[in-house]
Amino acid sequence: MEFKKIDDTKFQCLLFEEDLEENNISLDDFFRNDTEKIHGLLDVVLEEARKTIGIMPGGDVMSLQLAPQPNHSLLLTVSAGGDEFSDMLKQAGKRAAEAFSGFKKESNVIKNYDEAGAQSVAAAEFKQVGGDTTAFFAVDCEGGRVGYDNAICRFASLEEFEHFCTQSRRTWGLHNSLYKDNSDGRLYLTMERKRCSRTKFEQFVNDLMEYGEFIPYNRERIGYIMERYSMMIADNAVNITKKYCAGD
Repeated sequence: MEFKKIDDTKFQCLLFEEDLEENNISLDDFFRNDTEKIHGLLDVVLEEARKTIGIMPGGDVMSLQLAPQPNHSLLLTVSAGGDEFSDMLKQAGKRAAEAFSGFKKESNVIKNYDEAGAQSVAAAEFKQVGGDTTAFFAVDCEGGRVGYDNAICRFASLEEFEHFCTQSRRTWGLHNSLYKDNSDGRLYLTMERKRCSRTKFEQFVNDLMEYGEFIPYNRERIGYIMERYSMMIADNAVNITKKYCAGD
């Protein structure tokens, strides 16, 4: 296992083949939604996170995100919050199976990656690497699956949003607007997939995991954001901010 601490309530863990074997969990267990085995694996991950990077979200988990990587490792993002850990686990197994459904299964475990692949992941600090065929899985702060066509991501501050934009890939064909809640200073990035491919949208959302949290997307919430929050950038918010931060 390799860990990266994002802040005091969020971390990422990169799981390798030997980690799955040592904890007696296989790809089939995700398909079967074996919550007991998934729970057991996450118990180990949380304990190792406490020892390795000094973070322990505690008994509750707000967000649990799994993303199979191009080199066949598994990236797990865990955030602390208010939802019951057991309830989140029940949903995690189901959504992990959906994510893995497009992932070629060659054996009972996820195949080990080569040394070059491991170095690429480490160099990218656990960001997604490789081609466009990566399976994707993410949940919002209420346990619902992030959609393939629309999403809302909340940032704690403008600095966090700018930090994301400086490393973000370009957002061609993706309508995105930025709003600010003046009562607490948090920012909301609304996204609508237009001419952007589904794969590119998934990659973009995957990149966002490290910097913000997803909230459920629906017409009522979008209407509320548009009515109550201040519009900062009406369209192309990410590219505009990226250009601004680069001093272009």
